[in-house]
Amino acid sequence: MIGLGVGLINAVVFGGIFGVMGAILLAYGWQLNRRPGSNPQNPGWVAVKGKVISATVNRSQPGGMGYVRVTFVPVIEYSYEANGQVFQANNQATAQGTNSVTAQRIADRHKPGTAVNVRYNPNRPSESILEVTAANGNFYMTAGIGLLIFACILACGILAFSVVTSGGVSGLFPSQ
Repeated sequence: MIGLGVGLINAVVFGGIFGVMGAILLAYGWQLNRRPGSNPQNPGWVAVKGKVISATVNRSQPGGMGYVRVTFVPVIEYSYEANGQVFQANNQATAQGTNSVTAQRIADRHKPGTAVNVRYNPNRPSESILEVTAANGNFYMTAGIGLLIFACILACGILAFSVVTSGGVSGLFPSQ
C-alpha cells in the first residue's frame, strides 16, 4: 500500500521530470520558429519580401557505378527587390529527397503570387535563398506539448492511485 505522501512525491518527481523536458522542447521549438531564418552559412544577409513565380518538382536520376537513385527536388522560382532592382532566383538546392510526396507538398505550399521571405547577400544582391521556417521547430513544439500533457496525466494518475490505495482523501489532512 502506497501512502499519500509517497504518491505526492512520486507525482511531483516523475511529473516534474517529464514536465521540464516538455517545457525545454517547447521553448526550443518556439525559439527555432522565431529565429528569422538565419543561416549560419550566410550571416548578415538582408531579409525582404518576395513573390513566388512558379513551383514545380524536378525528378532527377543520377547514375554511377550501377547505382540508380531517383531524387525529387521542389523548385520554387521567386522574385524580390534589392537596392531598387528586381531579381529572380530559385531554391532548387534547399530541399530535396527521395520522397515525391514531400517534394510535391513543398511545391504546393508555394502557389504563384504567394508572398515569401527571401534573404539576399547585400554584397551580391543576385545571391539569395528562400527563408524557410524550421520544420524541426514545429516538431519540437509538438513533442514538448505532448510531454507536458503526458506529465499532467502521469502526475494525476500517480495521485489517483495513491488516493485509492491509501483509503481516500482523508489521509491528506491528518486529524489534529
